[in-house]
Amino acid sequence: MAVKTITIPLETYKCLRGHLEQANEIFKSLGMVGSVESKIDTPKSAPKETRTQKVNKYKDLIASGKRGTKPDYLKK
Repeated sequence: MAVKTITIPLETYKCLRGHLEQANEIFKSLGMVGSVESKIDTPKSAPKETRTQKVNKYKDLIASGKRGTKPDYLKK
């Protein structure tokens, strides 16, 4: 693939540059600025809670008095 170079008038360059800066401001206001790498570094959602973890959480809540009874699906 060959690289082609063109020349454009300075007025056209300034106009295009102005539009580019305005578009960049719009993207910044929407929170869409950044590269793919920055999106990879964002914290991921918490891992799904297992059934054992849920049961233990409710046991702790009941023991501490923050929750009065077990939910129906935990009663046996």
